[in-house]
Amino acid sequence: MFSRVCSATTKNLHANSIVTTMDETHGITPPDVTRNEAMMSKYMEAVDQVTALIQEKNAVIDRVEAKLMQMQTTNGPEMLRSIYIEYKPVTEVANELHYSRQGAYKLGDRALRELDRILVAEEQTDRQQSAGAV
Repeated sequence: MFSRVCSATTKNLHANSIVTTMDETHGITPPDVTRNEAMMSKYMEAVDQVTALIQEKNAVIDRVEAKLMQMQTTNGPEMLRSIYIEYKPVTEVANELHYSRQGAYKLGDRALRELDRILVAEEQTDRQQSAGAV
């Protein structure tokens, strides 16, 4: 019995050394390593995509923040920033700014209309500049 175990172990060691030699010589990798590398590659791609989306989101927020700075409505920029960028409920923002719920909705409506006017004016300016450049 002992001799059979020893010869089987010797055969396994010999087979493992052949596989190792083939791996080193022919560039063959065990399936687990290849699968792990593929999974890690997909993970890194996903991380890169998420990072790109976060950067894009931050760029949009920066552009919106610049437009909010142009607004004249009292507390309008704070209202819009809190609701649309910080995702706070209107009632919470109303309490923070000392407005009633109805007053907060009216303020938000006025602020959105003013922001729309700013964006439309900017779009018209861009069109005039691009038409003048042609």
